[in-house]
Amino acid sequence: GRDGGRRGRVGDVPRRGAAVKVPPWLGVGVCSHPGRVRRTNEDDYLLGAVPGSGELLAAIADGMGGLAGGAEASRIALRSLGSVVLDGPTPGPAADRLRQGCRAARDRVLDAAAAVPALRDMGTTLTAL
Repeated sequence: GRDGGRRGRVGDVPRRGAAVKVPPWLGVGVCSHPGRVRRTNEDDYLLGAVPGSGELLAAIADGMGGLAGGAEASRIALRSLGSVVLDGPTPGPAADRLRQGCRAARDRVLDAAAAVPALRDMGTTLTAL
């Protein structure tokens, strides 16, 4: 997590109070570390089942270390991605939903940075499949 290592369980992964069912052949684990330089960790992750499709979304965002708002940027990016890919009404191929989700994540991070002067330099990486 943001304050040190975070470990997830293999198998059922909690999502909004319910479990995300992953196929039995797929091992899922989560671990994060702040690195050797920083004291705080700005990583965050998302694992979710796309309703009715049998598809899974796995994503990690790494807030830019040392910049104001890195943890906030990673959280915003993942929430935005998830709202499009997992909760959005957009039908269509997974690749299209993923592209739309990444664009939404970029736009939301930029909007948040513009709205709060102290966070104007915040940023994050985002990797998803």
